[in-house]
Amino acid sequence: MKIHRALTAALIALITSTTTSCGHSTGQAEVDYSSDPELQLNYTNFYDVQIVLPEGWSFEETPGIDSVVGNLLDEEGVAIVRYDIGELAGHLVRENSKKNFLSHSTTKFNDFLMYGATELLPVGMETRLLFTIPSFPPGTNTPANFITLDGITEDQRSKLIFALRTMRLPEGTAD
Repeated sequence: MKIHRALTAALIALITSTTTSCGHSTGQAEVDYSSDPELQLNYTNFYDVQIVLPEGWSFEETPGIDSVVGNLLDEEGVAIVRYDIGELAGHLVRENSKKNFLSHSTTKFNDFLMYGATELLPVGMETRLLFTIPSFPPGTNTPANFITLDGITEDQRSKLIFALRTMRLPEGTAD
């Protein structure tokens, strides 16, 4: 499914409070979904953190050489996001990325710093979202990258952004 550039840029802007007209972040948004008593969030363990997944979504770890790699599966078991976590995973998106992204943002939530970008793929007008958490979990030198795969829908992109923003350290873990 092809998604218009403006719509994709708007989705990336959801993870930051303010962006400039070119999509670059002008500040960091502090978001803490875990402290809202009205929300009944069901956290699941993922790597060394906890996250709320949309109903029916799951993680599938795949063989990796020097990092933890796998897929985030939707309710039908279709891979929609690829993840790569580990010291050698690299940083697909940085605070001052020089790559020509359609949009770029920075946000902070529950002690996690995250860089997000929208990238135009070489073929057609398809875009994909890239997210890098440079310290996963916070206080480590372990980056985590999340990359949307072909065929992800607008609804799935919104759910992914919500899920990433719910990440937190397990309860009882010292910051």
